[in-house]
Amino acid sequence: MRTSTKYAKHGFRWALVCPGLTGSLTKKSSLDDLAGVLREQGYSSLRLDYRRSLHTSDARTVRTMKSMLEGVKTGISLVSSKAKRQPNVIIGRGLGARLTLEALRGLPDVPLVMWTPIMWLRTSLEIRYRLHEIRREGFTVFDNTKVGARFVEALRDPTDAEIKSWIAPKRRHVIVYAEEDKVVPFRLVKEVGELIKAAGGKVEMVAAPGEHPHPDKEVSPQIARIVGIVSTIS
Repeated sequence: MRTSTKYAKHGFRWALVCPGLTGSLTKKSSLDDLAGVLREQGYSSLRLDYRRSLHTSDARTVRTMKSMLEGVKTGISLVSSKAKRQPNVIIGRGLGARLTLEALRGLPDVPLVMWTPIMWLRTSLEIRYRLHEIRREGFTVFDNTKVGARFVEALRDPTDAEIKSWIAPKRRHVIVYAEEDKVVPFRLVKEVGELIKAAGGKVEMVAAPGEHPHPDKEVSPQIARIVGIVSTIS
């Protein structure tokens, strides 16, 4: 399987950075800023991009949760190959947090930082508010990216039992959430933390100023929180 990646090699510690639904290596992103600050902490990083299209009528080329999950697993393998060991930390933003949580099932020792995690995309407010638009037009637009009906129709949110099965009790789980987030309200973030605890995992909840990390938002305080957490990981 092919996957798109962007390497930033600067140190002996490695971070894998997994974007959310519309993350793209072709656009300037706060994840580029995050990689730059990680560099100052002595981290090399690999920023992941997902293959296939979010807006296509061709089932063979449409992005799916399965293809995105395969991309995360490929990213883990690439970092492990470059570093000659597992990643020192994985940072997943939005939907990327849900994907990395599942992808890490067999790697209980890799710390995971979940930045404004979206566990339930199909029932998220952004999707629910736009279902009529998607039915009428055949797509909607998130972060200047067309998201088609075929992708949305194929979505299936994980059950609580599935999420619990992804939790490794030994892993350090850190959830960084935006205090003014209207896309991922705190009650949903709290629910993720409670599911991790119910599965016997350890979780830290870290608040940061600002809104959901869309491309046009100021998220430097959130990045500072994440880098502060990463700096405590050996």
